[in-house]
Amino acid sequence: SGNDVLNSLTQMWDGDSWVNASRSAYSYSDGLQSEETEESWNKDTSSWMLSEKAEYSYNTEGKLMLSVYYLWSTVLADWEFDWQETISRGSSSRTTLTEDYARRMDQLITFYSHHR
Repeated sequence: SGNDVLNSLTQMWDGDSWVNASRSAYSYSDGLQSEETEESWNKDTSSWMLSEKAEYSYNTEGKLMLSVYYLWSTVLADWEFDWQETISRGSSSRTTLTEDYARRMDQLITFYSHHR
């Protein structure tokens, strides 16, 4: 097994033609989904814009153990932590704020205050 990527495209009918809405890329490693990235279509610029990303981690038995979700920040031009889910022995816990996220929010506030 190797690494594979499956792409999907979503289009909407606007009454006259099909127009782009979003596209996703699903990355697989050794048959397990390792990442999913979504882009949204910007009709004003006629270009794709990064939107969301999820990363998945598995244990040695191939069971999902961790899902981490990010949102694209156009201000920072980088992925920002959104939330994560840890799965263990049939239960899961969801984390919505981490020290890394708090640090990035401080950077964002500093960025805004210096660029007003």
